[in-house]
Amino acid sequence: MVRPHVITYSNKANSPWIVLINGLFVNKSSWDQHIKYLTPRFNVLTYDCKGQAEKEVLRSTYNLESHVSDLKELLDNLDIPKVSLLGISNGGRIALKFTEIYGHRVETIISGDTYDILSQSLKLKLESWLFASKHGGNKLRFKVSTPWIFGKTLIEEKPELITYFESLSESRSQLNSENLIASALRAEDKINLNLIKNNIVFFVGEEDLLTTCKEHEHMAMKCHNSKLIQVKGGHASLLEYPDNLNIIMEELCLG
Repeated sequence: MVRPHVITYSNKANSPWIVLINGLFVNKSSWDQHIKYLTPRFNVLTYDCKGQAEKEVLRSTYNLESHVSDLKELLDNLDIPKVSLLGISNGGRIALKFTEIYGHRVETIISGDTYDILSQSLKLKLESWLFASKHGGNKLRFKVSTPWIFGKTLIEEKPELITYFESLSESRSQLNSENLIASALRAEDKINLNLIKNNIVFFVGEEDLLTTCKEHEHMAMKCHNSKLIQVKGGHASLLEYPDNLNIIMEELCLG
């Protein structure tokens, strides 16, 4: 099933397409502050992944390839043959897995604060979020996950943003949150980076404790053609500092 989508056209004729893929606990509105960095060059497509659209009920878990199928269906329905992909966290995994399978339909992959294989360390972190949700709902899950998701600098200097993200978290479906976490815990959902021949740009928040800079270095080393950029923030680096995207675009000479 293809979720509701939003298309933003650039001002340039025949501009290439870029698809923005959400992190686990946010919907397509999380990209609202980033569009201005992209429309000078791209036509922009945003959409909601499984369990992220407002009022959608996610009654079961899912695998990573089902995300890939959703994205392919969306592109086919819109008659978009080739795109660049920008994904953060779980969205970064979707971008990488889509490219592993449908590399001929992808220009550049920009994937950040993400992972290719579920490590034991990450598994324990995600399991603690699931345990917290089952015993204290979204409120406790947010408290437990916050130090892993947001960088120390943001937590110390912008507590009002943490309060804002907490309010968003409490408004979301607890069932959806738990099924999203359980889906991310699927150890069999692996990405074979060696199979990806496309240009990959990894970015990672310098304060990311969930999927660390070192882990991104290891991913970049597995790839045929990759670059790694460190930016401000933690695991939610683009949400914390939207202007990070401008830095990434400048590094790519795409801006």
